[in-house]
Amino acid sequence: MARWTRGAAVLGLLGPGMLVSGGCKSSEAASHNLDVLMSSEERLRYVGDLRSAIEQLVRGFVDPSMLEEGSWLGGSDDTAIPDPTDAVVENLLALSHSTDGPDRWREAEQVRQLARYASVCPAGLGRERALLELAPHGLRLGIDQPLKAGKVANAEELRVRLEALVDGAKQMLALGNKADATATADFEAACRVLAEAEVDIAGGRRVLRAVSPFLRLSGLPDAAERALVDLSEALQKRLVTEALARGLHDEAPYVRAAALRANAAVFGDPFLIEAALSLGVEPLQARLPDGLGEAYTAFGVPSEDVDIPDARVEVCRLLVERGLPKVAAASDGAGLTLRFGLYYALTQVATSYNLFHPMARSHAMLALDAVSGARLGSLREEVWDAWWREVGPGLDAQAREQRKLDAAGRSGTDARAGVTGQEGASRP
Repeated sequence: MARWTRGAAVLGLLGPGMLVSGGCKSSEAASHNLDVLMSSEERLRYVGDLRSAIEQLVRGFVDPSMLEEGSWLGGSDDTAIPDPTDAVVENLLALSHSTDGPDRWREAEQVRQLARYASVCPAGLGRERALLELAPHGLRLGIDQPLKAGKVANAEELRVRLEALVDGAKQMLALGNKADATATADFEAACRVLAEAEVDIAGGRRVLRAVSPFLRLSGLPDAAERALVDLSEALQKRLVTEALARGLHDEAPYVRAAALRANAAVFGDPFLIEAALSLGVEPLQARLPDGLGEAYTAFGVPSEDVDIPDARVEVCRLLVERGLPKVAAASDGAGLTLRFGLYYALTQVATSYNLFHPMARSHAMLALDAVSGARLGSLREEVWDAWWREVGPGLDAQAREQRKLDAAGRSGTDARAGVTGQEGASRP
């Protein structure tokens, strides 16, 4: 009876509102569930201890020994999970859109789980959802550079550095405001050493999981707290960047399409231009004159098989939504050349009757209508073929002429700068 009374008392403190919303997921419950749903062998589980927000909260209040064994509040309640894929997507959404807990802790947990599920979840729907939910984190973290391959720290290196950090964090919490400058400096150095380590998603998420409990606590000196947050954000940037890059090469076409959308949201026009120039059978970057295409190869957007429409459809949808990229709308030689390249790539897909998937062709026509301002409103290949025969040669000639003018202008400027430099050098 005493056991039931303790549990009932806690439920009474929570209030009727929490009881009604017992099926909802808090950040902590959703993150716990995601840890349960996928094993360390990267397989989805069909049995596990999944929790709602109220279950997670009550477990934090109540000593399990005070509860009846096997009750929904007592001990580990492993139950059947009929559809783990559905549970994965539900908990990814719950975690991504939760607002409880300190921001710095919640955001680290979100990135830790999303990056893991985006890269290794056996269910394509889970990878797709995780990639889409990573985009806001890329914007929050100010990520503006693609993934750069480097030598990744091994598990032993990370373990040593992480142990030093955890020991330092415990010491700082114990000292509180009494921590001297030496202890604080040592802790900041441990954070920097770990932040400088090259980590992949597997190593980075393990470090984030170890750091996460300290992000929830108060009591660290301000300098130590800032160092810990900086470390967390550095790790998050690496995880998000790698997950976005890996998603472009996912085995499932619809997941690759989601990765294209997520990357475009984070990196903007430079990525979208690279993706658009890669729409055809072969990427157009190498065919653009004056090395203009080299600037649009950094993300490694792969070319798709002609009969797989998902990625091409997504790129075309992005062009319809965002319009012609600003750099391609410019009137200088580079802008006109890029515009010609984008129009050519879209026209190649739109008018290749027996080559590309019909969905890709129709969406390429919609994108052409949006970015060119042609306003033809047609999904007939012959209409766009006639449009290109009329517009393409003129745009190509205009771009060639403008590049010559730009080059002449640069030469004149360089010559004037040289004369000015010589005059300056001759003066006493």
